[in-house]
Amino acid sequence: MPKLSIVVPVYNVALFIRECLDSIKRQSFRDWECMLVDDGSTDSSGDICREFCAKDPRFRYFYQENSGVSSARNRGIERATGEFLTFVDPDDVLSRNFYEILFETQKKYDADVVEGATIDITESGEIGPIYRSSNFVNEAFGEQIFFFSGARDIVARGKDEVVKQILLNTFNCLSWNKIYRLSLWAGARYPENLSLGEDMAVVIGVVTKANVAATAPGAVYYYRDRHTSLLHSNVNAERLQEDLQGSAIMREQLLEIAPDRQEDIRALKLQYDIGCINQFVKQRKGGSRLAAFQKALSYMEEYKGIENPFHMVGAFYKDFVNVFLESDLEGKL
Repeated sequence: MPKLSIVVPVYNVALFIRECLDSIKRQSFRDWECMLVDDGSTDSSGDICREFCAKDPRFRYFYQENSGVSSARNRGIERATGEFLTFVDPDDVLSRNFYEILFETQKKYDADVVEGATIDITESGEIGPIYRSSNFVNEAFGEQIFFFSGARDIVARGKDEVVKQILLNTFNCLSWNKIYRLSLWAGARYPENLSLGEDMAVVIGVVTKANVAATAPGAVYYYRDRHTSLLHSNVNAERLQEDLQGSAIMREQLLEIAPDRQEDIRALKLQYDIGCINQFVKQRKGGSRLAAFQKALSYMEEYKGIENPFHMVGAFYKDFVNVFLESDLEGKL
């Protein structure tokens, strides 16, 4: 039985998947299996996957008719045999010692969940905005990267402390920058009716099951920010509603565990909702942008009255949120 099961959902990523799978294959931590779940690709993605499987038996290939990323991830979970589980998106890249550092941290604290750092890279592979970690020499790009926070690990022991750190956004809703003890996923699956917000609907609930959760700032996952990705492709009203449904599921899960933290949970939901609402408005043109803005205002109604509306909301969105929270704005539109 391998220590780690890696699930990679694959769909029409022929331009990027070779770099992704190379970064998995070259990991300094070697005790893994990798399930490549092809969600009905129509380009050469499947051929590239089969090529890796032929050369390294740790890669395993599965094909299914196009059913969405949640279905592909769920199929990978069902076939996982490792003690721990993780996910990688097929256009992203791992630092060479990503899993080694995560497992060093896991062993140090006997953790059930360990979260690494995330760095944006552009479609062409250049470094983008930095999210979290310490000073670290980036061997993939050959330059020194300076991170916003210090190098110390953050460790949460016990359910109350884990939830507290979730509400501080120490542990986020991203699927792919973590390792999880596989047993935490018993009964947990991605909702296959959502094409946006599926991470929020399941990941936070899984992390709340951990007795010990920790961060490993030196373990770096490179997230490729593509204009054709699910988030940046057309976010229409229907897809926006799916995203908000995902965050609503997350909110209910947290309220059940921590009913006395209602305002903090609302603030966390705001942080996750605002990114998709922002995309929804930005993608509209001309007169439709005003209509989208008015629709977004109705979504933002639930956040009026939050004592600190910018709690945990990134600076990038502050001005945008502020416009929504102006009490007299609706009357001006």
